[in-house]
Amino acid sequence: MWPQSDFLKKSDFIEYVNKHFSEDDWSLDVCANRSLAIGEFSSNQTVCTRTLYNYVDQGLMDSRNCDLPERLKCNTKIHRIRKNKRKLGRSIEERPQEINDR
Repeated sequence: MWPQSDFLKKSDFIEYVNKHFSEDDWSLDVCANRSLAIGEFSSNQTVCTRTLYNYVDQGLMDSRNCDLPERLKCNTKIHRIRKNKRKLGRSIEERPQEINDR
């Protein structure tokens, strides 16, 4: 028999998040952290914020990505400025004038 997923095991917490997200306009971060802060759920009864966002992506929760304004602003790609792998010596502009006159 397959082990039960966290989504099914922690359905009370998921219902809590869905309720407060839709009725009270809380973000998923607030739902996850406030439930722990007020002691409504213990840490082994909840899932982390990242997991909540993954559940939204997978369509397991009532909300969708378009309901998450901060999610649409997120740019997950890291823009790196690539340095040259190697410097290939001096530039041709640094050539002595006598060589150019040959």
